[in-house]
Amino acid sequence: MFSKPFFPNDTTLCAGDSINFNFGSFPNQTFLWNDSSTIPTKTIKQSGLYWLEISDNGCASRDTFNFSIKEQPIINLGPDTSVCTGTLFGTSFSNSKSTYLWNTGSNDTAISVNTAGTYWLEALLDGCIFRDSVTLAVNPLPSIDLGPDTTLCAGDTITLSQSNLNAAYLWSDSSTVNKLQVFETNNYWLELTVGGCTNRDTIRIEVFDSLGSSFLPETATLCNNEVLNYQLPLQNSSYLWQDGATGRNYSISDSGLYFVQVTNTCGSLTDSLLVTKDCECEVIVPNAFTPNNDLINDQFISRISCELESYSLEIFNRWGTKVFESNQQKRAWDGTNNGRKLKDGVYFYVLRYKGLNEKIQIKKGSVLLSR
Repeated sequence: MFSKPFFPNDTTLCAGDSINFNFGSFPNQTFLWNDSSTIPTKTIKQSGLYWLEISDNGCASRDTFNFSIKEQPIINLGPDTSVCTGTLFGTSFSNSKSTYLWNTGSNDTAISVNTAGTYWLEALLDGCIFRDSVTLAVNPLPSIDLGPDTTLCAGDTITLSQSNLNAAYLWSDSSTVNKLQVFETNNYWLELTVGGCTNRDTIRIEVFDSLGSSFLPETATLCNNEVLNYQLPLQNSSYLWQDGATGRNYSISDSGLYFVQVTNTCGSLTDSLLVTKDCECEVIVPNAFTPNNDLINDQFISRISCELESYSLEIFNRWGTKVFESNQQKRAWDGTNNGRKLKDGVYFYVLRYKGLNEKIQIKKGSVLLSR
């Protein structure tokens, strides 16, 4: 007679595995399984709680056994099929707990297929290995080559084209013919599709400004403290000014001959600019002042906006006597003569000045002295 327990410990196996029991056959023994079968052998493939009762000469003994199947990762490579060269092919399902192995050695859930053949993928989960395989035919991609990136000069065009009678065309501008005329800076691409397989190529076209004949004025004038700023209109070009500067922007604050050489794919051009100083001086002379030491309008002084080569100021009283003179523009008259305060009244001035590249100018007038 069998004694309990006659089953092993509860067991967990991988999907597809099984466990076999054979309790032999002896006279006067009978067997009764939970599914009502009465044979001494059983192969268990499905999860569940099983029991067996063995009777020997009328004495019965029962034992139970719990059988579990581990989680199986889903691998489905689908039916045999054909793909395009470079297609990323793999299982439509993945499990973050599983590790994967292709016959190519890759551990990703998908691989790039370039060669026809049979491919298998194994998934390992909790000690259990599951595998699926598929046979793939590989169709080549249509050949396409737009050539290397290139440049154009403004006003020029280039025709991009490919010749494949069996292909469907799609350009970056959505046109579907086999040619495309290009005259602007941009990235241009073409897709060719043959037998469901699509290939793409891209080309960069840079359009450079034509140099033309001139981009600086022939002459320009400036005055003191004035700055002329120029920004040349040509992009995608290199610059070399007479002083070695290489910028597109250039500032001029003095007279002289300036020139710049501009170079790009479309050629080279040198242009020049003659800058002269031509200042029309603004002269401001007050008509009254109050030298009473209140720090408000205490002095008589002229203000001239331009740079001067010469300057003189003479002041006379009503009888024509000179009471002040100076050849320094910044020297002011404080209403005295030899340190003696002069009387209130009207005085007369003669101002002589000469700006750069100008003739001597004379300005006469009167000023009221009032303390």
